[in-house]
Formats: sequence, C-alpha cells, structure tokens
Amino acid sequence: MHILQRIKRCLTRASSSTAVTEADSAGTSAWEPQVISNEIFRSRVRRIDYDLVVKSGQCVRENEAKALELLADSAPDIPAPRLSYFRTFKPPNGIAAGDLFMSYIEGRTLRSVWPSLSEGIKQKVCKDIWDLIVKIRNVKRPPTLNPEAYYTTVDGSPFIHPLLGARNDPYPLLKDDQALRDRIYERFVACHGLSYADGKELPRMLPHSNSSVFTHGDIHPGNILIDDEARIVGLVDWESSGLLPDYGEYVWMMRPLLECDDEWQSMMDSHRIQDWDITGIMKARRVLF
Repeated sequence: MHILQRIKRCLTRASSSTAVTEADSAGTSAWEPQVISNEIFRSRVRRIDYDLVVKSGQCVRENEAKALELLADSAPDIPAPRLSYFRTFKPPNGIAAGDLFMSYIEGRTLRSVWPSLSEGIKQKVCKDIWDLIVKIRNVKRPPTLNPEAYYTTVDGSPFIHPLLGARNDPYPLLKDDQALRDRIYERFVACHGLSYADGKELPRMLPHSNSSVFTHGDIHPGNILIDDEARIVGLVDWESSGLLPDYGEYVWMMRPLLECDDEWQSMMDSHRIQDWDITGIMKARRVLF
C-alpha cells in the first residue's frame, strides 16, 4: 500500500476511535490508537498504527524530517525513528504547522524508569548516552548546505532558539565561531542583559569551539527510550538538531529541566567527554530564557 494511502487509512481509523494514553493501554492485548504526548505548548504525538507515529504542531518543521533522512542514510545504527512522510499545512488560525509521520519505537522513557534503576545501571546508561553522542557527532555535514554557514540547521532554515533568535528576530548567517558568540551577545544586549553589573563581561566568558558537529539539540530523559535491559533503543524529538559547536549537546543537557532529572544531569556532567566551561552560556541563559 502506498504510504499516503496508508496514512489516510490510519488517520481515519484513529479519528473514529477513542484514543487512549500509552499508560492506559499498557497490558491490553489488542492494539488501539494512542496519544503518546499532548502537553500544552508542545507538539502532539499520536501512535496511529502499530508501527506508525505522527507528530503534529507548529514546532514540527522540515528540519526534523531532514535530520531523520540524514540519519537513515548516513548513520542507520543511531536509534532514531525512520521517516515515512512529512507535510505542512495551514490551519484556520493561519499559523503554519506540520505533520511528521515516522516509525514507532517500542520502549519506555528513561525519565519514567529512572527511579527504579540501580546506581550501577544509571551510571552505565549515562555512559551509553555519551557514546551515542559521539556517534551523532560523527555524522557528516549534508553537502547541500550553504558552505558559508558554519553553524546551521539540517535544512538550512533559521534556528528557533532563545540564544540565537526568534520568529521576529531571525539570526544572521553564522560563518564562524566568532559570529556565534557575537550573536549571543547581541541578543543578550537587546534583552537588557547589560543591566547586570557584570553584563559587559559576557563576551569574554562565552565558550570557544573549533568544530561544527551534528547535534541532537534536546537530549533529556524524556527523549531517550530504553528497553527492559536498560539499553538505549530510541532517541526521539530531533526538531532542534543541526550543526553546532562541540559543546552544544552539553549545553542543552545542562539547562534547567524537571526536578526529577537532577540526578541524571549530575551523572551526565560527571561522565562528560570534555571539560567545557559553559559559564558564559549559563549567564546569557538567565536573560534570554
């Protein structure tokens, strides 16, 4: 069956059924459509067939689809969903949104099982995550990207990130590492960061990098799926992925998360593969986030 025909059939069945949450469906023998995630201000994720998921919302953009294609072609051993189809649409409110259809990965989020894991297993999982990050960093830059864009998304579209820009303040072409630091400081000043006594010290405090590496951009326990043996079987939510400084993954992992993630962050910090100083990023974050 053609993928579009299958998607149409699955969406019709899902809309005519009473979708249940993933937790509600645990232990049932017959498969039913499931709402995997439907948090406010976040994308909605639904399982519409036994092996098919759709992620929908204003944050669903082509960048994530291109990232999944890149991984399937260049690094199929990285446990990311496989892209089936991507489309954009404009709902009645006039704000563009997208649907990303991809493979379903069986597993439980690391966040949901973390409290039940032993100390040794927690340490092992954190080491495995860093090993996975190393593999992600080795993914080659897509040849279709603008060669002058040193830091960029996978599809070349603007980053939507508080450090670099917003929908009404798109970031300029980042030709080198200095351009990145200049842009962060520009945003910091525009958001009244100089009102802090040591605000002018930010340029000196921002980290330096001599590399542009493929980065997931949102690694946290809610985006990591593991099996019953505590093996990583899935890494989801690639919407923030791109070519970023080598410290980028570490920066996003160390941002404020849920209180239940504190121990995970501490362990990830202790196992970090390089001693990055991100004091400047943390300072900018107080103003820009």
